[in-house]
Amino acid sequence: PIDWLWDGWLARGKMHILAGSPGTGKTTISLALAATVSKGGRWPDGTVCAGGRPANVIIWSGEDDPTDTIAPRLAAAGADLRMVHA
Repeated sequence: PIDWLWDGWLARGKMHILAGSPGTGKTTISLALAATVSKGGRWPDGTVCAGGRPANVIIWSGEDDPTDTIAPRLAAAGADLRMVHA
């Protein structure tokens, strides 16, 4: 069985890739999802992430610096930065 972070959308322990054209909001969406997972928050449909349990998130980016770009954007999205690793 699959352990869902967001039922039918994001599975725990699996790699998820968001692809698309430049400038379409992929990073913004990705960091908003990471923020929700890091704090066990609510998804856009109102359901609770993984029973409200905060979880670690790993982010890899070949474009943005973790310190001066990713961390401030995660903070703006309400992430628990202790749970996010780059």
